[in-house]
Amino acid sequence: MSIPTLLDGHSGYAPTTTDPLLRRALSAAAPELVGAVSSIVGLSIDVTGLAGAVGDLVAIETDREEPTVAEVVAITPRTLRCMPLGSVQGLKVGMQARATGSPLMVPTGPQ
Repeated sequence: MSIPTLLDGHSGYAPTTTDPLLRRALSAAAPELVGAVSSIVGLSIDVTGLAGAVGDLVAIETDREEPTVAEVVAITPRTLRCMPLGSVQGLKVGMQARATGSPLMVPTGPQ
């Protein structure tokens, strides 16, 4: 069900999705899907609880300031198999992971 559908319901609310304040509020209230690291073997990190595609990036929360970013390289029925793009030091099973919703992007050409 889309946001305009929810706002168009029988409650008398008018669809005001063009209002920037309402857009920010709806965006902030949207649920965030959080997965978890289920296995770490060498440089292979398995994440469960997230949907994604090969090439997508996953941010894995760590004890450090910055999350470890990993690229999805394989998908099994229950997990995303990822390869880290940074340090894996300190990663543990059970750490939270979030899909970034975008692939790795590298600028090319004149800047």
